[in-house]
Amino acid sequence: MLTSMFRMCLSEDRNLKAQPEHIEGAEEAAIERLVATRWPLLVDGDRVNTKSEDGSRACAAYLEALDTAAQELALDKAARNYRESFTVNYRALFPDEARNYRVDVLEAAFEQYAVIWVNGDKFEFSSEAMRRAEALQRAWWELGSILERWTQAKEVTVETYGQPQRVAVRPMRAELQSALMTLDFAWTSFEHKYIYELIAIEEKARRLLVQAVEQEHRVRAQEVQEINSLPLHRLPEYREDQRLLVACVAHLNSVANVSRKGRDDLSVDIFFDAVATLQRCESAESSKIV
Repeated sequence: MLTSMFRMCLSEDRNLKAQPEHIEGAEEAAIERLVATRWPLLVDGDRVNTKSEDGSRACAAYLEALDTAAQELALDKAARNYRESFTVNYRALFPDEARNYRVDVLEAAFEQYAVIWVNGDKFEFSSEAMRRAEALQRAWWELGSILERWTQAKEVTVETYGQPQRVAVRPMRAELQSALMTLDFAWTSFEHKYIYELIAIEEKARRLLVQAVEQEHRVRAQEVQEINSLPLHRLPEYREDQRLLVACVAHLNSVANVSRKGRDDLSVDIFFDAVATLQRCESAESSKIV
């Protein structure tokens, strides 16, 4: 067993040594493209501007170049099998285990929304999610500093087979590989935690609608099974269920109206008054016919 492990380590060491330290060819072209797409990024202080149309477009181009560079350098991806447990909506956004660097995920990491409001309720992201966002930011800027050095490379004279040659001193392959892989692992760590917490928040926010549907079913069940001689609107149980249903609908109306013109102050008494009025009208009509 020790022999096989030694051979495995020796094989890996030889593979690493087989890779040239300097980057050239298609790999160099991919890094050059990454550098070129980095310049149009809009930066506000220590944040990447992704909210404007130009900022979002520039960021998307840079993220695509990141993926291409990682592929050209044949880098291993961080595991993304956690996406299999995403809800249907998020599975549509993350359909497989490709890197799929999305602008909205990066925006969330830089904005660090500790609190969001959904349907008028306050939801907080965990401190762990914020910690992972900060780790992603650090990896982002560390890669940026390496690419900055790439653009500032100076030519020096070296001897190759006894002949002097002018070459550019740039970050080595190992340094670029390490920075790209660190970014990828930091990205998946944040994406995993952030999307999971978003799913949990959305589940809680949907509870308003679920409660309204469940309450409406309870009211309908009483109306279908009516066998009492008394009118439904006079039964205490029915009146209470109707009151709860009206409260649910009023709350939904207030939080769903983006113009903030929804009302939640209308009581069930209005409904029962309307029912009573209709019954009086029906009775009056019936008496006229008779």
